[in-house]
Amino acid sequence: MPSAQIIPAAAIDPQKWNTLIDQSNNGLIYAQYHYLNTMADHWEAIVLDDYRAAWPLPWRKKWGIKYYYTPAFIQQLGLIGNFESDDLNTCIQLIKKSVSLADLQLNFSNEVAAILEKKVRTNFVINLNQSFDELLNHCQSGFRSTYQQLLKESSL
Repeated sequence: MPSAQIIPAAAIDPQKWNTLIDQSNNGLIYAQYHYLNTMADHWEAIVLDDYRAAWPLPWRKKWGIKYYYTPAFIQQLGLIGNFESDDLNTCIQLIKKSVSLADLQLNFSNEVAAILEKKVRTNFVINLNQSFDELLNHCQSGFRSTYQQLLKESSL
């Protein structure tokens, strides 16, 4: 069983934290230590086994009730690093013990078990390793085909 604990942001080692984020396939800028400090009112994190994996948890209090939320300009967080589905379930149980309300945007690699109420959202990713002309042609061709499909449907 992994060692998992909730640690306040002030007790997190920024160097270990950012190394974890930088070296993870699902580590995005939203989870960087300084980005979280800037964008979240308060935050803490579930840290597994000396930064093998971590889940940043921005939080607020309203009427004395602590809850986890997704701050503005943070698209997705969730469990980051080297983890398995058991680790994800362990973290979810810790969250449930810590707060009674959470509205979190999980990252693309978090396959959530059926124990959570969830809403799947589409995330569009553009490969920016292309020239501007290639990007423009790709977007225009996609727009043209979508537009043509809409015209075809509307004329039926």
